[in-house]
Amino acid sequence: EPVLPVLGAHAQCGASTVALALATGAAPARVVECASGPSCGLVGAPSTEIGDCGNGWTRGLRADVLIDRCHEILLGATEVPLPAEVSQPVSRTVLDVGWDPTHVLSVSSWLSSWLLGSPCVVVVATVSVPSLRRLENTLSVLTEPTCLAAVVGPPLKRWPKTVTGTLGAQTRRLIETQRLVSVPTIASLRLAGITPEPLPKPLLAAAEDILLAAEELSSTPTQTKKDT
Repeated sequence: EPVLPVLGAHAQCGASTVALALATGAAPARVVECASGPSCGLVGAPSTEIGDCGNGWTRGLRADVLIDRCHEILLGATEVPLPAEVSQPVSRTVLDVGWDPTHVLSVSSWLSSWLLGSPCVVVVATVSVPSLRRLENTLSVLTEPTCLAAVVGPPLKRWPKTVTGTLGAQTRRLIETQRLVSVPTIASLRLAGITPEPLPKPLLAAAEDILLAAEELSSTPTQTKKDT
């Protein structure tokens, strides 16, 4: 199945929430959360726990979305085991990378290979100067023409001037080429985290926009991306 990596520009930016929303929008699909066991953000997401599915992974089910979480304590991205096999068809696997971009891209692993070789990578950030600086730094170490940005917060037209005035060149290029998607802040999720309850419709609508942009980007010839 196609694999769509989701990478947080920094910790606690909402990358796992975005990954789950993307899998929900692409269902039947799977999320593979690659963070170390104690750091997993989708522990409360499944409505049914299936259990150990092999190779260090625990599997849960949420409607028609499989959620695979690593149940071991990992010291780095090189220790993330290969994803477990699936016994049912899924249209897409969303890879919730779960590690700092600087770290995962500085070591050799199957995760870094996917990030550097994927036709599309979704990078998640928030509407703040420090977060968008981290986004710019992340874009600089990835292949920028293959990146989409999912920025959690108000729509672009409502960003404060203190934010827009500090945007880097690569972030501006994503805006110009319509590869930056605004993701609404959901107060209930910030308070309680992800639960088995359905995701809010505004979040799912943003996920649909990201999936459409990802499909378009993935189908664009490499030379055209470079020219852009």
